[in-house]
Formats: sequence, structure tokens, C-alpha cells
Amino acid sequence: MARYIGRWEGGEVLRLKNGRRAYIINKRIGGRRWRITTRASTLAEARAVFLRFVVNPDTFRLVAPAPEPGRGPVHLGDTLLNKFLPFSRTKGNTSDWVAEQRVHLKVLQSGLAGEDLRGLPLGRLPPLVAGRAHRTAVAKALYAWLRKVEHRLAASEDPTFGTLVTPRRKPGERRIADKAVPREHIRAVVGQLSARWAALLELQAGTGIHTTELQRFARSGRLLPYVGPQAASVVMVVPLHKNGDEHRVALNKRLAAVARRALDGGTFCGEAYHQHVRRACLRAQVPHFTPGRMRHTVATELVEAGADIVAVSTFLGHRTPQTTRAWYARFATPRNPALDFNSSASKGLGR
Repeated sequence: MARYIGRWEGGEVLRLKNGRRAYIINKRIGGRRWRITTRASTLAEARAVFLRFVVNPDTFRLVAPAPEPGRGPVHLGDTLLNKFLPFSRTKGNTSDWVAEQRVHLKVLQSGLAGEDLRGLPLGRLPPLVAGRAHRTAVAKALYAWLRKVEHRLAASEDPTFGTLVTPRRKPGERRIADKAVPREHIRAVVGQLSARWAALLELQAGTGIHTTELQRFARSGRLLPYVGPQAASVVMVVPLHKNGDEHRVALNKRLAAVARRALDGGTFCGEAYHQHVRRACLRAQVPHFTPGRMRHTVATELVEAGADIVAVSTFLGHRTPQTTRAWYARFATPRNPALDFNSSASKGLGR
């Protein structure tokens, strides 16, 4: 049952049973009371509908005439996959993510065994995506594409629309309690890599940047002269950080040389990078770790060395220190300044 929660310029806002908002047009125009649902769940969508409505309420149609969706069955076959995946790439997704989408869609294709995607019972999807945020996101993206781009489904025929929620893993639910990698393990693996891959891993281990950021730096990053109070040589500029800004990290002379080697090699394949590191771990006889864990390693070491959590957050490019504390430095043991004071004081207490 819908519940009234407020008003907007076109009428009233209701809260539906599934938690979504419903914007209702409730206006008296020309001596007549109009009460029409906009079928919008956001204020921007509702305003667009309202603007069409007020032009001529008598001839207003909620949905503009559109081709009737094809009534034939919609199967998750190779033809559909080969059409959806190129579309996903044009939306700005990386080639690695599109490749991962293909893997998840193949699993769904096998699990659904030729069933019609139109009106598929929601009970068929959860077992296939349970606990897998990426697979859930891929299923939702596919259905959204079928609705909005291909116009092959109506919202009422989409079992994911407003019902399937992408699970969000909480910090306490991580599979690995402490993701920091011992430095001796990193050095051993670097020694087993070729110069190209070694430079990339060393740069991540020294800066804590994401693998995707490392790819962007190798493709089109810059090194600028450093001017400031730190003992730094250059500034590494990573373009197009995910929050829209450039990410800058000061480097010492050793890391500056490593960064130049990374730039000289140009862009690289993230999957190949992970495979080389995995094989190097085997050759070095150390527990396997992924390049992404360099970020956890850097954050943990900085906090344990006594660095302020806000400074660490800024260094890593986080919007808030809470992100750093919850995900990257959760298991660090910050240095206790009182121990240094007690140690100094004890030296002056006599013999």
C-alpha cells in the first residue's frame, strides 16, 4: 500500500511497498481536478512528465507512442551477447570489465538454459547471482539495455526492475582479514618478473594506486617537476581519477625512475599483469597476492608508522578518511606516541 510522504510542484509524493517513490500529478486545471501517476521514481523524471502534461492535459498521454515491443521470446543466446557487449564497451566500460561481463553472462546463459527472459520469475535469478555483486550488476545492466535501448521489454516484464538489489559487501565481510603483503614477499616477486612487469608492481607498491589508475598512468600519465617541502623528485599525475579529478603523488628518485619505465612501456592488459604476478608468486614460493593488495599494504604501513589517517586518505585519493579507515587500514596498529615519550622519559630517570 502506498504511503503519502510529501509534495512536489506537480502534486504529491508516495512511498510504495517496495520502498520506491511515486510522483503523482494532483492539480486543478480549468476547473477540473487531475490526478495522474507519472510512473516516475525520480523528481527529474516526474518534472519532465509534468511539463508535457500542463501543455494540454486533455490530450496528454503518459507514454508517447512507441513501437510495440516484440512479443517473441527473448533468449540469452550468443546473438544477444554479441550485441550487448559492444554496446557496453561504447558506454565507457573498460575492456577488462566487458570481458568479465561476458563470463558472468555465459554463466547466466547456462543456468537459464534457453528460458525466455521476458517475465522470467524472479525466483530463477537469485540462485544464479547469490552473493555475487558483479553478476547481479551484469544481470540488471542486460535487462536495462533490453528495456531502454532495444525496447524489447516493458518494465513490467523485467524481473530485475525495482526488485533485484546489488549486494554491497561490508568491511567486516571481507574474505581476507588482512590484505597487507609483507615487503619481503613483494621484493621476492619483483625479482621473478621481467623489467616491464616489475616496474609496474614496484610503482604500485610505492604509491598504492589502483591497477586501473596504473593503466591510465601508463597510457597517458605525466611526470612533473616537484616543488615543495618534501624530499621528492617528481610528481606522478594520474589522469581521469574516478571522482573526475587528476590524482597526484610525489615520488622520490627511485620511484621516479620506476615511473619512467612504466610510462615508456605504454598501456598494458590488466589480465596479463595479474597472470604474470601470479606466476611470479609461484616461482618465488610466496603466498599468492594480487597487485590490488599493494594499496592495502601501503595504507597499513603508513598508519602503523604513525601517519595521520587524514593524510593517508589524501595520499590515496579518497574522498573521506572513513573509506581509508574502513577498507584499507582496518587492521593496522597505529604507533602510540606515548610509547616514544615514555621511552625518552625513562632515559632521564637515572641509572
